[in-house]
Amino acid sequence: MTFYYPVSTSSRRTSAPPKYRWLPAGGFSLVELLSVIAVLAVLVCLLVPVISSMRIRASSTTSASNLRAIGVAMHMYMQEHQGYLPGPIINGQRPFYGTHPSLDRNLPNFLYPYMGLPEPRERVILMEAFTFPEYLTHDPDMTGPVYFATSSLTFGGRRKNPWGYASSDPAKVGSPSMLMYETDVDASTAMLLTEIDQQSPLINGSQGWSSVLPEKPYHGDIRNQLYLDGSVRAVDVE
Repeated sequence: MTFYYPVSTSSRRTSAPPKYRWLPAGGFSLVELLSVIAVLAVLVCLLVPVISSMRIRASSTTSASNLRAIGVAMHMYMQEHQGYLPGPIINGQRPFYGTHPSLDRNLPNFLYPYMGLPEPRERVILMEAFTFPEYLTHDPDMTGPVYFATSSLTFGGRRKNPWGYASSDPAKVGSPSMLMYETDVDASTAMLLTEIDQQSPLINGSQGWSSVLPEKPYHGDIRNQLYLDGSVRAVDVE
């Protein structure tokens, strides 16, 4: 005799419901928040000097590049004017050229044709190649000079102003020098243009614009200078 035993087809293993771990609401604790703020403050203190140093180096590079361009334009001018420097010009050089009478003694007024700039049709025009970022940051209105034209070089047995003597009195105006053909001038050491600040030995306090200058050099412990041979050097501050 055969016996049949009923088998349940609906029997399934039921798993236990999942257990959830409930986390307390509320975000960061005060201690965690203060720790993050402290870390950020330390990072800012570390980054600010680095960013400032990078900004100054970039400005110095711009100034040196611009001085080289000015040197090239200056040599082109000298080749077309029997070896004479542009001038006469004043010592404190601002970055403008144009038709205004006061700009007749400004170096950009002599060099703009050799720097690819158009004939001026306005009284005052900015020559951007005569500026650099730290100058514009310190003096955004550009009321003070950006470069100083040296007033004394020794050649021909005596000291002279190579740029000539610029004066509102025609009787006192002196012509610039024919430096290109001076045999007793070392062109590699004859400094013609330099960045200027209140610590510079070239400042004697008599210049009306000296108070506008920065108290310290624009680029830390160096000043960029242009020489007669067209070279540009970063000279350590004395």
